[in-house]
Amino acid sequence: MSTELTQALWAVIATVLASACTGLWQYYRLRHRIAYRIQLNIPISIVRDGPGGAVRLRPPGTGPSDGSPGESASLVLLRIENVGFQELRTEDIEHALYVRFPGRTLIHVEPVEVERDVLLDTLRRPPGLHATGERLPIPRFAMKRKDHFKLLMLLDGPHGSDIRLNGHIGGGDIVRGHARLERAKAFRNSALLLTLGLGFLAGYVAAPRTSSPASAAACPSGPLTVTGSTAFEPVLDRAVSSYRSACPRAAKIKVELDGSAAGTRSVTSSARIAFSDTRLPGDESGLTGAPVAVTVFRVVVNRSAKIDNLTLAQLRDLYAGRIRNWSALGGADLPVRLVGRNGDSGSRQIFESKVLADHPEPPTNSGDCRTADRGLSTPTIRCERPTTGELLTAVDTTPGAVGYADAGAAASTAHGNTLAVPLDHVTPTLDALKSGRYPYWSVEYAYTRGRPPAGSPAAAFLDHLAGPHGAAAITAAGNYPCDPGARGLCG
Repeated sequence: MSTELTQALWAVIATVLASACTGLWQYYRLRHRIAYRIQLNIPISIVRDGPGGAVRLRPPGTGPSDGSPGESASLVLLRIENVGFQELRTEDIEHALYVRFPGRTLIHVEPVEVERDVLLDTLRRPPGLHATGERLPIPRFAMKRKDHFKLLMLLDGPHGSDIRLNGHIGGGDIVRGHARLERAKAFRNSALLLTLGLGFLAGYVAAPRTSSPASAAACPSGPLTVTGSTAFEPVLDRAVSSYRSACPRAAKIKVELDGSAAGTRSVTSSARIAFSDTRLPGDESGLTGAPVAVTVFRVVVNRSAKIDNLTLAQLRDLYAGRIRNWSALGGADLPVRLVGRNGDSGSRQIFESKVLADHPEPPTNSGDCRTADRGLSTPTIRCERPTTGELLTAVDTTPGAVGYADAGAAASTAHGNTLAVPLDHVTPTLDALKSGRYPYWSVEYAYTRGRPPAGSPAAAFLDHLAGPHGAAAITAAGNYPCDPGARGLCG
């Protein structure tokens, strides 16, 4: 057989086997699938019987008998169903599910049509179903095939914003609408392609080829939890995705981001990595930190303020309550609304240190970022949000709001009413960071319990993050890798 014919034959074999493997992988990958549908989303009016009193529902546009308008609200019915072809286990939910309802807050939620008592017990087990800002976390649950449950929610706020179910299902996905997986057809096509390839498989196995033990070493099996900074989420989303693509069978990564401080406190074993916007004190017992990136932060304002630049002095006056209306800075005649993060946030710690000159943000005195609802003497309205995404949503939907976020999240087109402004007319280029002209940045550290053992999932993921895929993820999020180009910044 000629060399050309042999090469053509092996090309055919490789094509058939690749097609067969692709079909089988698709079948394997979608073994778990959650579908959700919004079955009801209607505007209603709510009437409260005084502060802390009972809530009564009325048809849209109607109010109390005294003629005052009722508060706008919505009644929403969300159906969640297991439409995969395997039972869903709690450990299959790698990133906890949550319902997002931007611009609205939850008044009450009740699980209905729960087909199994054990599932109902899971949903009601303390702390139960409680909203955090504009999202409702759902406890990890197990669900039989074709089982479903519904959440009946009463939401406060303007009707019409989109409602979505988010999270990450291992070996599957979350889809919206009527989802039916054509399992028999997928298996039949995969089996047909595989049968065609089996005729050539013996020759393929017998053919001499070079093994690559390094590939197996680069993809060790075992669980890994990535936690810490929500500001680093755009980078981690890309890096975890590329790592899963490179190691589809070995990668068992959970992403649980809840702030830099909370993340580092949770590192109790070598199976956890916490990413922090700030460096821990040198005497922090047992944790080993390594710089991975220069994280750039931006100050963001709602476009209604009519502000396109802020100086450090102006920001310090805003957060000290000395400036309370944007008109004092040449902007719109709108009151200033401060949107911040909680004390576990590295973004907040860096903001207080480098922008506010080590002065703390004022205390929180508002839940909705618009009106004061707590007995504090703070002159300016200030609210807090637990994650970077929720902070940006609050700034985007609150006239006169100002806050801060990492550069990647701040550049998202999902927040069209939000503008990232220069500081003292300087934007965060690498030269501006090196020269000190742009102060709002930090070094992102990866913390582990001691040095990760060679061949462990933690070591493999950190190696991946330090390679070209990690550098691409860091750069795409508006940050800078700790490479020779950032010499002098990463320490």
